[in-house]
Amino acid sequence: MNDQQWEQLAADMGRLADAMEIIAKHLAPDAAKSLGHHKLPNLRRPLADYASFDWTTIGAKIVATDRSGPTEVEYRGVVCKRRSGEDKKGKAIWFNVVTGGTVAEGNITYERLISFRDGTPAEPLGDKVQSVMDKARQAASQPAAGPAWPAAEQPIPVAIAPTTPITKPIKLDPSLTEVYAAVHSEALKLFHTIPNQYLPESGDKPDDVKRKTAGLQDMIANKDTLPRTRTPEESAEYAKACKQHADLIQWAQQHQVTLPAHLHVQPADDAEHIGMKISTLTNLCAPSKAIAAGMRSDLDKAAQMRFDDAKADQKPAAGQTMTPAQVRIWIETRMKRYDASKKNNLQQRGLSIEAINAVTEQRAVQVIRALLSVEIDAMNSAQSMALYDYVKPARHHDGQILPANINAAAEMGAVLRESK
Repeated sequence: MNDQQWEQLAADMGRLADAMEIIAKHLAPDAAKSLGHHKLPNLRRPLADYASFDWTTIGAKIVATDRSGPTEVEYRGVVCKRRSGEDKKGKAIWFNVVTGGTVAEGNITYERLISFRDGTPAEPLGDKVQSVMDKARQAASQPAAGPAWPAAEQPIPVAIAPTTPITKPIKLDPSLTEVYAAVHSEALKLFHTIPNQYLPESGDKPDDVKRKTAGLQDMIANKDTLPRTRTPEESAEYAKACKQHADLIQWAQQHQVTLPAHLHVQPADDAEHIGMKISTLTNLCAPSKAIAAGMRSDLDKAAQMRFDDAKADQKPAAGQTMTPAQVRIWIETRMKRYDASKKNNLQQRGLSIEAINAVTEQRAVQVIRALLSVEIDAMNSAQSMALYDYVKPARHHDGQILPANINAAAEMGAVLRESK
């Protein structure tokens, strides 16, 4: 094998290894589960790909965007949020989700779906390593004693066959994993998701790999019978049904409702099929929702009683500011009026943060931490709405966002001083 053939083989093997690594990360084993879902794959793409990235290629869909691009994407029922930053490796944008821990204990953990980051150059090989590589390349270029490759009917124990013939053309049989990887990639492009019964598992035997490969090949062969192209009206109806279905699945997972596997969305499902699954999910979740609603009602009554008692002793006179304790009681009572599980109103939350920053020297992070014991990114819908009601952000005549609550600046200053 000459130098050119050696380099071509190494390049081909490297490309296939990269592809297999991406597939392995994308199809995490069942043992690596958190929040009731497969572990997120932690993929990586160049930073320049972020603006035009096709999320369907990894089985994800965009949930929310801003002028810079997607801010939230959904992957297998899990909504991942955009983050960005810069470190010694350079600038990066990534999407992740909180998997555990608390802010108070400082042990929050995350799972990452994908990172957009430019790679750093590889370090040069040392002199000793380069010497070994040169000797190996020289040995590989010498004629080998006996046949250079196994007989054609035997599988080749390498990742990929060389593209340049070595001695004479030999038709090589690809391995089972190569066939599965190719079929899986094609199915993912067509359907954007893979049914659970065709996902690889750590204990798979050769017959299992063959069965799953055959199942995916059958899906591809019958792709014309599946509703892959839709009119704009059908797409809107389908997206609405998928959103309602995903919300019910998320509720069931959070409240530990056991769901049969057939209630999850499959590639061949249309809006009508998803509607039938939504009906079944609604019936399954109804008892848990009724219990949760009753518990919330009891909490509302208890919080109101505590607030009424506190008002009798601590309510300030007209025109006077509230103490930090009174502010916290006021916000806690407001939070009980809202549903924490609803989607955050990012516009209202952003206006509240801007108004707080304007009167506290850009210390909104510390104010929210002191009032709600939570970081800004981890605020739920009820907390965001209560904060908005308290600050009452309004646009000043010069365009600046300021609190319409005339006592807010003094009260938040007192909260900051108390928290030190």
